[in-house]
Amino acid sequence: MEEEQPDIKLTPVKTSDPQRKMYRESLKRCLSPIQHFNLKENLLKNNGNITKQRIKVNSPFYNIEKRIYAILKIMKIYLDVCCINRPFDDQNQDRIHLEAEAVISVLKHIDEGKWELVSSDAVVYEINQTLNEEKRERLLSINNKAQTYITLDEAIVRRASEIQKIGFTDYDAMHIACSEKAQVDVFLSTDDKLVKKAQTSTNKLSIAIQNPLTWIQKEFEK
Repeated sequence: MEEEQPDIKLTPVKTSDPQRKMYRESLKRCLSPIQHFNLKENLLKNNGNITKQRIKVNSPFYNIEKRIYAILKIMKIYLDVCCINRPFDDQNQDRIHLEAEAVISVLKHIDEGKWELVSSDAVVYEINQTLNEEKRERLLSINNKAQTYITLDEAIVRRASEIQKIGFTDYDAMHIACSEKAQVDVFLSTDDKLVKKAQTSTNKLSIAIQNPLTWIQKEFEK
């Protein structure tokens, strides 16, 4: 006797017919084909346009819903200036080279529309302190990939002041306050002090702060 299929409701998603058929069939089979379909590659792209609608699956398939949403959700990523700088640092050091490759990989995913770059007034201000004009223009060019831009306001300044009191520098506090405002999924930095301080302050921050190499390795292992 054939098993009864779960009652599944889908919100409209602007994808091609083959893509729509693919994820509908996956859902009907309780997502068992997820390993066979590279949904991260095939469902997130629609001629460069991303759809963020949530797929709703009725109980008792709540965990299925969470898994699909995690796949279809476009991650919002904030890069601080030392992270944006990494591809232009001295690549003779192994760590710098690996971190640069990680940053380049993040930017590639952003260019492909799979992830979303978030920037802010704080990022632009810090980039503009770069003395080398050519390097400054390169950094601004990367920053121009941002789809979301946070403008400083009184609330962000107040929050930055609170974060400073935890022990973060003024620049770092401003970046964190901006990334919290944008509700990013991750704030990436190659600054060891910042990352370590964030790890001991998770209960006081609303966003995750990680090293790009460590973070991207974990993402690709999922």
